[in-house]
Amino acid sequence: MNLASTSSIKVDYNDSKKQRLIYPENILDQKTGQQFAEASRMFEEANIALKVATNDASYAPAVLGFASGYLLQPRIVDIERGIFSSDKGAILRSILLDKERRENLYKTEDENFNRTVKIAAHILIAFEEYSHLNSLASVPKNLLGKIGVQTGEMIIKSALQAWDDVIAIESENSLFWYMKGEVLATIGRQDDAIVCFRKGIDMNPNDYRSAFGLALNLPTYTLKPKVIEETLKALDIYLENAPICDENMYHACFYKIMLITGNKVVSDTWKKFLDENPGLLDTIVELWKKGFKAFTILERWFPSRIDYLLYKKTILTMEGLYNEGLIKDVEGVHVCDFCGKDNGKLMRCKACNVALYCSKEDQEKHWPKHKGICKKYNVKI
Repeated sequence: MNLASTSSIKVDYNDSKKQRLIYPENILDQKTGQQFAEASRMFEEANIALKVATNDASYAPAVLGFASGYLLQPRIVDIERGIFSSDKGAILRSILLDKERRENLYKTEDENFNRTVKIAAHILIAFEEYSHLNSLASVPKNLLGKIGVQTGEMIIKSALQAWDDVIAIESENSLFWYMKGEVLATIGRQDDAIVCFRKGIDMNPNDYRSAFGLALNLPTYTLKPKVIEETLKALDIYLENAPICDENMYHACFYKIMLITGNKVVSDTWKKFLDENPGLLDTIVELWKKGFKAFTILERWFPSRIDYLLYKKTILTMEGLYNEGLIKDVEGVHVCDFCGKDNGKLMRCKACNVALYCSKEDQEKHWPKHKGICKKYNVKI
């Protein structure tokens, strides 16, 4: 069955069998931002379907819409929160969590439709469990207490079981193995997570999510050449296939810079390092450009997800290249943060030591936007 046979979900209340689940492979080549826009549109349509739902079976279009939005962009929860917070949303949640009521969603004569809705229903359950797991991971263990630990163990078990349930229905989709790997990585089972990420890449060589998960969890700290090589290959899969708007893009760019330089530029000068490693400069600059572009896009959409410490380190790294005369300029490094121009006499924000301005006037004009992140930049390296 080809579940990705349509490009989007069209809500049709008279014939809900037209609903189909969208998998992320459909959007790999789309332009920046379309992924988020499409996922947001799916949520809008799902909310409309939710409002007109009456009996259990009529909630199926909403289930498909929400699940497709998540599949297209799992972090879309940052845009569309509170799916289950409304009265109708609470009903949908109760349907999903009750096995008997959940089966009413897929009791039609169309077996393909039933299978699709069944997968979608379990996906919504799994994403909710994963959200609970992430909330648990942010709580210090010393604050959990005995009851908290028991609750945590139950959440972990539920999160794993939820993705196992999805995989039991549809085992050949790389995204589901990636999400199970994410759960395993979150609870500290890196070796098991790596197995899932590798499986995802085996199923779909262009699966950028599994590739980044693999790169992030491989033990590069061992400095074993084979591990470094596999990590770089995984990063290349990600960089070649992920949309620039993906939240991990700038991490991947800067991580690869660190790996190909061996992180030796912390102690050596750039000039000395590049004299010993000719040919790396162009690669480093191109990776930085892509990482900077991804960062600016992410800052506009999801500022809460930005690692400002990593970004500041990278800014200083590129400045080292500039100061040693290895590059004349890199777009975004030595331009005014307000007007985008370089008059050769840029002044630096004294608070964060990162933002640059043509004049005091431009700094003042930019302050309303800059003040929210100025303190986050202001981290000692």
